[in-house]
Formats: sequence, structure tokens, C-alpha cells
Amino acid sequence: MIKTDLLWVNVEAKVSNGCLKISGQDLGKAVEDYFGEDEYEYFYDFDRENTERLFELLGHEGQKVKDIFIQKFSGIDGCRYLREFCDANDIKYKFFSR
Repeated sequence: MIKTDLLWVNVEAKVSNGCLKISGQDLGKAVEDYFGEDEYEYFYDFDRENTERLFELLGHEGQKVKDIFIQKFSGIDGCRYLREFCDANDIKYKFFSR
């Protein structure tokens, strides 16, 4: 979770049945200024094959994928970094927002 005066970002990731699921919620004045509402929710769904590919590319000897994931994709721009990484490595996912 990241909290500033204008923005509160909460993102959670979990693997279920070999598939990565990420859900996020942005709240606050910055969200209202950009979207016209003070809440923005978004979801990323990776199938098993693309979850495996993502984790394979992130894997480093001696480090847990979770720790690497947090290092590379946390912070206010973490989801953008994730999308850029996936696009650059042809990793497919479904995205939904509301």
C-alpha cells in the first residue's frame, strides 16, 4: 500500500490454480481529478502459461519470485512497469477496470 496526500494505492497479487491474479484500487483526489470519481479499481488476470513465463523470466537463483516481483513492480508506477515488462516479453494477460 502506498499513501500520499493526493493518492492511496492498494494492490494485491495472488496465485490460484497456477494463475496470477492482481487487483488494485486507487483512491483520492488525484484519482478524482483524472477519472472524475475518487475510486478506480483494476484487475489483471494471467493464465497458467503466462504466469509460468512471467515467473520464469523473473526468477533468480536464491531469490523468491515474490521478493523480485515486489522489487520490480511496487510503487506508484508498479502496474505500468508490469505492463511494460509483459509487453516487452510477449506475456499475455487480461485487464479490466471500473
